[in-house]
Amino acid sequence: MGLLILIIAGGVLGWLGAILTQVDDSQGILENMLSGTAGAVLAALIVSRESIIGSISADTLLWSVVGAFAVTSLVDLVRRQLVR
Repeated sequence: MGLLILIIAGGVLGWLGAILTQVDDSQGILENMLSGTAGAVLAALIVSRESIIGSISADTLLWSVVGAFAVTSLVDLVRRQLVR
């Protein structure tokens, strides 16, 4: 259940992170959601001391927010460097 929560939360956070950092124009909504999901799951795997398949803690969810924003911004940065 925790993994499903991270996937859904990561998608929403990737979309919101792209809107807040104003990178929504350069990427599609699907790419933002996928990068947010990847960041959330990756951060949860790094921070969590237990399995994320069962349940997640508040600190794991907080770090997944940071991971989703970071990966969404990183993907935008790489995309801008490739366009130049």
